[in-house]
Amino acid sequence: MAKKTKISDAEWLVMEVVWADAPVIAQDVVSKLANKTDWSSGTIKTLLRRLVAKGAVRAKTQGRRYLYSPKIDRKATTTGLLRRLLDSAFDGSAQLMMAHLIEEGKLSEQDHQEIRRLLDVSRQAKTRDSGRTQP
Repeated sequence: MAKKTKISDAEWLVMEVVWADAPVIAQDVVSKLANKTDWSSGTIKTLLRRLVAKGAVRAKTQGRRYLYSPKIDRKATTTGLLRRLLDSAFDGSAQLMMAHLIEEGKLSEQDHQEIRRLLDVSRQAKTRDSGRTQP
């Protein structure tokens, strides 16, 4: 999808359910969000209509109800959101973002281990691709 779709925080919660459970009916979205929010059924249905209008979700009629499915890819949407955050809050620098997370104490030991693993995998892939070893 070439057009960038801006999704609010509330819409993002609805998208999480749609991405995870598609195709999904509105009542299932309401049920899934019941323990995360205090939103009414009407509020969630309004958010679904907004997402349809924005082109983020498609609604297909099934009898007297709609089945909702994502029209936008979760990974691409997350990547765009992260890019905007990096650009606006950290001047495009992943290093500055990581430094901020570390300094704020926001990383658990499990986070540290997973980041190390991902960095090792990335380094190995770059080494393999370039044909030379990294220091």
